[in-house]
Amino acid sequence: PDESEALSKKNVVIMGLTGAGKSTLVNCLAGCEMEQVDPKEARERKIPQTSLRVKSQASGGTRDSVSVIGLSSSKSETRVLRCFVIPGQEFVVWDAPGFEDSSGPEVSIANAVNLTRLLTVSQDKGLLIVVLLDANALQAGRGALVKSTLDTLISLFGSNQSRLSDHAASMLFIVSKAPPDDQFSHDTIRETVEE
Repeated sequence: PDESEALSKKNVVIMGLTGAGKSTLVNCLAGCEMEQVDPKEARERKIPQTSLRVKSQASGGTRDSVSVIGLSSSKSETRVLRCFVIPGQEFVVWDAPGFEDSSGPEVSIANAVNLTRLLTVSQDKGLLIVVLLDANALQAGRGALVKSTLDTLISLFGSNQSRLSDHAASMLFIVSKAPPDDQFSHDTIRETVEE
């Protein structure tokens, strides 16, 4: 969509570390049907066996992918901030490149500038900031990646923690890739985030 069309609707901005599942969430919001990657393919590609991908229309899925899923926690497929119009919805979804992306400092600076501009200009029509936190990142390094994510959010709001607090009601934190069993409880997540 053009910028004026996108900014005339509520903006949902999905952000987080590379590999957290941002593009997967965009595809889900767009109505794509998800399927688990075949275990043999997962082993060959050295990706988690729980990885998901969009089920293509040719394979009986509801629609083809709208955003490429990287299937890697270290290499991002989303290189620039991209906007997706969801048919029948009064909002647009923005898929942001991953925090701590490996594309180099120039790309990171350009993406930060574009994201900061979007956060500033979209406040008039409504803004929801969705931050994905990978469950594994919550446990790794005593939450160091969570702290890094929060530091990045603060810097996007002009290095002013009070400005970030002003937008707290517009933020939704989602834990992605949580194991399906009880080894990772909500209490564990809460304790890790509070540290």
